[in-house]
Amino acid sequence: KHRVLIADDETHFARRLGGYMADHGFEVRFVTSVSEAKDVVQTWLPDSIFINLFLPETNALSLFKFVNSRPLRVVPRIIVMSKQA
Repeated sequence: KHRVLIADDETHFARRLGGYMADHGFEVRFVTSVSEAKDVVQTWLPDSIFINLFLPETNALSLFKFVNSRPLRVVPRIIVMSKQA
């Protein structure tokens, strides 16, 4: 199964997106912060990450830097989301 990590503090939206993906065969995990996302990237090795551009503690760019600085067995695709135009 394709592993998807959803990092978003808007839990209602994240659960809806994750539910849709799970219904279509993806394995999904949820986190609400970049620090949690970093832990999951190292331990669970997601194939893709959907991340809210603006999270409370920092923004998605810090996760890009983290992923690029690690010798990961699986390098996830990162999809940035934002409700702000």
